[in-house]
Amino acid sequence: AVIADVCGPEVLTTREIALKIRAWLGFSAPREITVPDGFTRVLARLGDVFPIGGLCSAIREQLATDYVSSTPPSHGQGTLGVTLRSMDDFLQANPSSVQDRWHAKLHVLRPTLSASIGLLWLGSGVAGLAAGKEAETVLSTKGVPPRAARVTGYGFSLVDLFFAWEIFTGRVNKRGWLRQTGLVAGYSAGLTALKPGLWKNPYGALLKNLPIMGLLAVLALTDDDR
Repeated sequence: AVIADVCGPEVLTTREIALKIRAWLGFSAPREITVPDGFTRVLARLGDVFPIGGLCSAIREQLATDYVSSTPPSHGQGTLGVTLRSMDDFLQANPSSVQDRWHAKLHVLRPTLSASIGLLWLGSGVAGLAAGKEAETVLSTKGVPPRAARVTGYGFSLVDLFFAWEIFTGRVNKRGWLRQTGLVAGYSAGLTALKPGLWKNPYGALLKNLPIMGLLAVLALTDDDR
């Protein structure tokens, strides 16, 4: 048996690979910023606790490790009977598509979208707990018993906080995003029944729920990791 390292004919840094891929996608060269090693370590530790941004200690360690074959590339080429190509040659032979560019942009944007939804649930839950009496009053005027109104108001606030926890701890999945979509739809239907005038609110009290449901649908449909 022969063990051959599978590698290319050139040694590239992570920076060089990133620039080549950006050029392949048709993106301009980015503005480069030097980040202190200690800062990346702190971000990675935060990523271990809140795995939402894609950076964690394991990824940081991989980025800091050189993956260079100890044997000449020609050794693997002779063993496997393949012709080695440089990264430039490979990318030139496989032009990028619109789907590649969409995926690249959404892959960077998706953590930001997830975090924004998480903050929305967090703020909604905290605000709901703080304004529990107000929610109880609104429900009571519609014939809901005071105790049931109180439990309902605080219960929905706790559900909001659960969704925030699920997102920031990386436990949310496709079904989780769909559950959130369903809850927003339920909120919209319930508030429409209680206060239909909210649809005419100049600050878009209920209208905002429409793009939020659309965003949640995008997160659900792009949840696949493989």
